[in-house]
Amino acid sequence: MRVNSTGLGKTTLIVKITGLTYEFVEGEGWVVRMAMESHEPVHWQMNARLQGPDLRDAVALVFRLICNPVRLCRILAMMFKGEARPAGAKAEPSLATQERR
Repeated sequence: MRVNSTGLGKTTLIVKITGLTYEFVEGEGWVVRMAMESHEPVHWQMNARLQGPDLRDAVALVFRLICNPVRLCRILAMMFKGEARPAGAKAEPSLATQERR
């Protein structure tokens, strides 16, 4: 995946998710830890600890994404054909920025 950071200017990191674990963290409780590794342009190892509200938000966004038949077809095309959308197609607004209905 490609990750952009405002702290790095216009740098785009190439990142791979290397693991998901369910673990207890002192002071935080049970979390899902997502391990990631950046290999371009720098080599970094990153961890994100997802707590209950984070997981609820992520699941809600995924359901909103796949409940739209057009988006579901595009996601399946991305997964199996490597195609995001036909050339010239406009990008859709982010689900995270849309108001919940």
